[in-house]
Amino acid sequence: MEDAGVDSSLTAWTINYLSDRPQELTLDEPPQTCWTGLCGFPQLVTQVHVLSAEGLQGQDNNGAVDPYVIISCEGERVRSPVQKDTRCPNFDIKGVFYRKKPKEAIHIEIYNRNMLVDTFLGQVVVFGDPSDRQEQHSLHLRDRGTRQESDLPGTLTVRLCTSTTLTNI
Repeated sequence: MEDAGVDSSLTAWTINYLSDRPQELTLDEPPQTCWTGLCGFPQLVTQVHVLSAEGLQGQDNNGAVDPYVIISCEGERVRSPVQKDTRCPNFDIKGVFYRKKPKEAIHIEIYNRNMLVDTFLGQVVVFGDPSDRQEQHSLHLRDRGTRQESDLPGTLTVRLCTSTTLTNI
């Protein structure tokens, strides 16, 4: 059933949880501008799909947490909504990043939402290599800022898809 005057074609939207309004995805790749020669053009496109976390350390009085995740890549960020009272959240959040620096890591951090200051629960670091054929990874959470990588309670399940052809994702 189609309403009169309504275009039924599929429209893709990108959602930036740090902004109040979604933006329509109108191109398959970033546009080339006069600055492309100076600033560079993306070499890779990576889709990061954070599926879920398990075994997060309890923070609240009842032992639960209110977690959210932030995916960061080359200065761009995608933030998930807060999942209330769970140590095993299903985030199901995706971010597509056009990458100019393929050797630079992608950081995925988990925080517990609090009234005043949010608490860092852990992070994983991935690189999204196009030659990596294993798309889904279950990774142990790590602390940040220490030379020695120490495991923190919890794992994060992430699906990565990277391509050198910018229109493949």
